[in-house]
Amino acid sequence: VYTTNLKSKIAEVDEEEDFLIAIGNVVVLSDSGVTLFTDTLSWDNIREKVYTDDKVIFITEEQDTLYGIGFESDVELDNWKILKPTGVFHDNE
Repeated sequence: VYTTNLKSKIAEVDEEEDFLIAIGNVVVLSDSGVTLFTDTLSWDNIREKVYTDDKVIFITEEQDTLYGIGFESDVELDNWKILKPTGVFHDNE
């Protein structure tokens, strides 16, 4: 069992299609410790996918902060990818 919390200014829900669109200051926090920030997010429960074409900030379990444009993931935020990564990564090891 997993828990993923989503907050946004507006949410449009299509109960028939089991689909949600979150709009405005979207924040997704999973119980695994990852956090996603974006402007819009589509949440498809039937396909068990979340995605956006907008800019994203993604904080990993290791507290690395990743930036990019476009994001796809399963609803648990376990298997994710940033479609167009931007920024710099520093390896502190």
